[in-house]
Amino acid sequence: QRIAEEHRQSHHHTQILVDCHELIRRKDYGAAHRRLSETDVSQSSHLQLLCTASRLCACTGQATLALEWATRALRLNPQNPQALELQGWSRFLMGDTEQGSHLLYDACRMLNDDESSGAKSLLTQCQKMHTALSTAQSLIKKGQCEQAIASFHVAVKESANIPPAAPLYSSIRVGRADARFRQGKYME
Repeated sequence: QRIAEEHRQSHHHTQILVDCHELIRRKDYGAAHRRLSETDVSQSSHLQLLCTASRLCACTGQATLALEWATRALRLNPQNPQALELQGWSRFLMGDTEQGSHLLYDACRMLNDDESSGAKSLLTQCQKMHTALSTAQSLIKKGQCEQAIASFHVAVKESANIPPAAPLYSSIRVGRADARFRQGKYME
C-alpha cells in the first residue's frame, strides 16, 4: 500500500512538473504558480519540484525565494547543474553579477553541449551585465558621469528579459539616475 501511494504521488508530481514547464514556457506565471501550489513544495525533497519552484520565482523576479529553492535543491544533489544554474541566475537577479557569473560558468561546465545552450546564454548576459555595471560604477567614482551613463545604457539594454520585480532591474535604473543626477541631467 505504501508503494502504491508513493507511485501515485510520483505520478502527481510528474504531471505538475510537465504542466508547470509548459506554463512557464508560455510565460503564464500565474497559472504555473497555481499549479505548483497543488503540492507542498516547502516540505518537498523532490529535486525537480524545487528546481521548478526556483525557475518560476526567478521568472517573476522573486530572486530571494528563487535562490532559496535552488539552494535546497543543491543540498539534495550538489552536482545538479540545473540547480546550480538556477542558483547563479538567482544571484544575478539579486544584483550579485560576479557570483552569478561564477555559478553559471560552473553549471555550463557540468552540462554537455546539447544541454548547455540556455545556461550559456544566461552566462553571457550575466557577464555583459557585470562588465557594464562594474565599468559604470568605476566611471562614477572617477567623476566620468557621461561615460557612466553610457555604460548604464548598455546594462539597461541587457536587462530586457530581467523581470521588473528583480532587485537588479531597480539597481540598474537607480545607478543610471544617480549618474544623471551627478551630471546635472535630472530630467533625461
